[in-house]
Amino acid sequence: MFRFSAEDHQRFTGDRDMTKVRELESFADWLDKHRDELKASQG
Repeated sequence: MFRFSAEDHQRFTGDRDMTKVRELESFADWLDKHRDELKASQG
């Protein structure tokens, strides 16, 4: 994925609404938000 975005940056970003992408949570934020649910699912 990184190689595609690096080698064909215009197409990679052109196919996406970058404003919406920037509004998405980071994975770390998502983990913080769902930490208790994840712990509960492990038993």
